[in-house]
Order: sequence, then structure tokens, then C-alpha cells
Amino acid sequence: MGRPDLPSHSPLRVLWTPLLPSMLANMAGWMARCRAMSGAEEGTAEPTTRGFRWVARLAALALTLSSAMMFTIPSLDTFACQCLGQLQCRNQLWGMPLLNFRAPYDRPGFRLAAGTIAPLAVAVLFYVLASRSRTRYEGVEPPTPGASRPVPFGRCAVAQARGLRSADFWSGRRWHQHLSDLHLAAGIAVAAGTLGWCVAQLGGVMDLTDQGPRSVPGRPPPAPPSSSLLSS
Repeated sequence: MGRPDLPSHSPLRVLWTPLLPSMLANMAGWMARCRAMSGAEEGTAEPTTRGFRWVARLAALALTLSSAMMFTIPSLDTFACQCLGQLQCRNQLWGMPLLNFRAPYDRPGFRLAAGTIAPLAVAVLFYVLASRSRTRYEGVEPPTPGASRPVPFGRCAVAQARGLRSADFWSGRRWHQHLSDLHLAAGIAVAAGTLGWCVAQLGGVMDLTDQGPRSVPGRPPPAPPSSSLLSS
């Protein structure tokens, strides 16, 4: 027997694996039992209730937020605040000239800002993968009766009356785009919010000015912090 080839002869397709939790959340949303299984109501009623759809959307959004936090916290705390704040750790990193320019040792705010690059890059990667999926599987709109060109539909498929028998059921490009934009915004908001919170924590122990950190009256002269900001 041959070995299983999950990436289908393309190593780049392994990048799809981070989307597996989202795929499972999407599949869970489709596992709802239809309210009407037979009779006249089956052809006119929506397959799922509004409450179920909102619970499924909030669960998927919570999954996106937790994934964003999983990338953001180590990048800001472990890398930007702790590693870049210690010369012994900095000297072992690749690209020291760029780090010294973009994230100086004595400018903790710049270091924290540099720490958001990784989570933002992951958010953009997820968005690009979702866009490729939308191009491949949602690029062709179903024919619209009475229209010369197919018109994209704006509602989600599980809210369509008649289910699979509705032509609008197969028109998911606009809704997919809407969800992609929403989850991208959520990922960026997590990175920006965590950065703002860290800077606020930093401002509690240092007075950051254009001339660098200076002493706060009544406190000893500050040193560039290299301990965790998120565990305080």
C-alpha cells in the first residue's frame, strides 16, 4: 500500500491544516436537524432557526478569537517583551541589524509593536486561504431566473427556504466574503487590543517620551522591561 499523501503532491497545501478547526465549526453548523422534514411546510420554512444560526456564528467567532490569542500572546509576551528585552536572547536571533532598527533594545514600545507582525501575518494568511477557497468553490453563480446574469445572493445557505432545491442555496460567494472580512477584522482587533493593553501596562511602570523612558517621580529610574507584561 502506498503512503497517504495528505497535501496531494503539493507541500504548500499543508497550509490548509490551520483552517481545520474552522472547517469543523462549519460542519457542525450544517448538522442541525431541519424543523420540517415532510409536508407542505418543508418547501417554505427555513431549515434552521435564527437562534441556532446565531449560536453557530458566535461559536465560530469565538474559535477565531481564541486562535488569534494563541498566536498573539506568545508573540507579544515571550518574543517581543522577554526575548527582545534580553541581550543574550537578542544576540542569538537572525537579522539583528533589522531588529536593532525596528525594535531597539531600549524602546519597549517598538518591541511590542514588532511583536504584532506575526499574529497579523497569520490573520492575513487565513484570509488569503479563505479567498482561494472562495475563488475555487464559490466562483460560479447559479443561474437566476429572469436575469441575463446570475445575481449573487446575500443570505447564508442554511437560512434558505426549500434547502437544496433553492437556487440561492448554491450562491455563497457574497456571504463567504462577508464572513472572511469579519474574521479578519476579529484577528486584527485581537492583535491591536492586546498591544494596547500591553502598552497601557508598560505605561504604569514607565513614562514613555520621545527621548526614551525616564523616571516617574517617586520611582527609581526604569530599565527596559524584559519580564512578562501579560502575567502581571
